[in-house]
Amino acid sequence: MEKNGARMVSAYATLGRYDIVAIFEAPDAKTAAKISALIAQKGNFRAETLAAVGMEEFIQSVKG
Repeated sequence: MEKNGARMVSAYATLGRYDIVAIFEAPDAKTAAKISALIAQKGNFRAETLAAVGMEEFIQSVKG
C-alpha cells in the first residue's frame, strides 16, 4: 500500500457477511480505487470499498 500512496490502519477478521475488514488511508478516491483493484487481482474473493469520514468532519460538513 505504501508504494501506492496509502497506509494500512488496521485489519480485522470478522464473523458474518465479511471475513476480513481492512481499514486504510489514501490521499484521494482515485488512489483508494487503485489499491482496491490491486488487492482484488491477488485472489478469488469479492471486495467492497467504502469511503469513510470522521464524525467531526461529517458534523461540520452537515452544519455548512
